[in-house]
Amino acid sequence: MIKSNFLAEYKKYYDDRGFISPIFEESILSGENLCIKYSCSDLGVIRGFHWQKPPFLQEKYVYVLSGKIEDLICPVMQNKFILSKLERFTISSEDNLFIKIPSNYAHAYKAITKNTIVLYICKGKYNKENEITIKADSFFKL
Repeated sequence: MIKSNFLAEYKKYYDDRGFISPIFEESILSGENLCIKYSCSDLGVIRGFHWQKPPFLQEKYVYVLSGKIEDLICPVMQNKFILSKLERFTISSEDNLFIKIPSNYAHAYKAITKNTIVLYICKGKYNKENEITIKADSFFKL
């Protein structure tokens, strides 16, 4: 049973060839900007907190396609992190879970397996000038 508003389950439909999984569906006609990207990280790699300032907020959906991560999300109010509300998750590709990150949250993760592949689906346009990045090493156990 899932005990968080930030985690959601997705389905895998198996047959003798493997499986297919519809992980995200959004109307292309909605006019919403979608950015789909992925990363591959080696064991121990930490990808720091990322967040975009208004009006360039992005809602994110994070899937672990291969491997395992320790993930952190933290709400941001008036461009400041609310560390007392930081949430921590550990998910793997075998869990069939994804993380829903609201647009007012920053996100970071640490790869805890070799060759960890993470897929991101972001709603909202990427804007480098309005992105805040914070090194997250001190938030993870070594």
